[in-house]
Amino acid sequence: MTKAVIIGAGIVGLCTALRLAERHIDVTVVDNPPPMGAASWGNIGHIATEQCAPLASWSNILSMPRRLFSVGGPVGLPLSAIGAWLPFGLRMMKLSRADKHQAGLRALTRLLHDALPSWKRLDALWPLQSILREDGHFVIWESAKTATAGRNAWAAAPLGIARFRDATNTELNTLSKIAPKSNLHAIRFENTGKITDLQTLRLNLIAKISSLNGSFLNRAVQKLNIGSRRVEVVLNNRQIISPDLVVVCAGVRSAVLLAPLGHVVPLISERGYHVESTAPQITSDSLPMVFEDRSVVINCFQHGLRIAGFVEFANLATPPDQRKWQRLEQHLDQLGIQHTGTPRRWMGARPTLPDYLPAIGRSTKADNLFYAFGHQHLGLTLAPLTAALVTKLALEEPMDETLMPFSVDRFQ
Repeated sequence: MTKAVIIGAGIVGLCTALRLAERHIDVTVVDNPPPMGAASWGNIGHIATEQCAPLASWSNILSMPRRLFSVGGPVGLPLSAIGAWLPFGLRMMKLSRADKHQAGLRALTRLLHDALPSWKRLDALWPLQSILREDGHFVIWESAKTATAGRNAWAAAPLGIARFRDATNTELNTLSKIAPKSNLHAIRFENTGKITDLQTLRLNLIAKISSLNGSFLNRAVQKLNIGSRRVEVVLNNRQIISPDLVVVCAGVRSAVLLAPLGHVVPLISERGYHVESTAPQITSDSLPMVFEDRSVVINCFQHGLRIAGFVEFANLATPPDQRKWQRLEQHLDQLGIQHTGTPRRWMGARPTLPDYLPAIGRSTKADNLFYAFGHQHLGLTLAPLTAALVTKLALEEPMDETLMPFSVDRFQ
């Protein structure tokens, strides 16, 4: 029986393990999760099919000064992490040329076209407890001026399968009850979705993989050994595993594993923050709400409300910035969103490459090595589709999609 090791138990790793296990592959998922949890389980739960344009663009770079955290914006550049974000930023500038951006836009749009259908195929595993909703989200502004500018920007943006319309008076009234301290203007997107409970998703995936005889190993991977164009997995207890297939889905830790093999992997830890609380007036039936003037997203899961934001370029070991949690709590208060209890705080690291495209493919250094990481803000959105693509690649099945734009060798 073919044996596979999946390195990483985030959403991409679990979806990949499931798809391989369904094809009668003997799967072992190896992971030693970070103290605050993987970014897969700390995100806002939004299936973001509208995010077709890579964030590596000159418009984003030129807007950076007014978007810095120090002037009230969402972007954090800690001076202590300048050794990480300065080289990353220089690479991002180089990859933001118009031709590179357009190529990335085409590649990402193709992926996102099948993102929601891939989720629907995955959600069919649990017909009695659906965790996927596909009825859109709101983008909200707090002044007529920013609403006009924001709506015009979205009208000019490439949206793939997503569409939007003006929010109805009924919808605006509902939003005003949630955030009563603001005069809200909003549009409603269609063909986007949300996950109603990320922990339920995680537990369901683990249970399904286990039911297909998959196994889980709570260990850190120390390194990958290579010989005769095949890799072995070396664990931190010196155990060596020699599988037929190895798939690196280790998020921001993927670079440490692949770089010694000769792959150039300019990953950065792009950290996000969230605060969770109980909000009596918002239910899990509520749609995700993007408050664009504040650069925050609010969603309500089955266990409570979550507000998330910030793009903080740093090292994995950089301590969390307490001010960012405080600002998220201030946003809730300023919007008048009622919440009770002591807020629960989280910070996690998105794995981000400087062109804002994921790395999906087969290693050119070892015949049994595959990779799927670097999904930045789209890990949840693209996980089931990525898993299907990696499974086809590993089993050498015909593919309609081209993965050349996502090869990690693009950084050589």
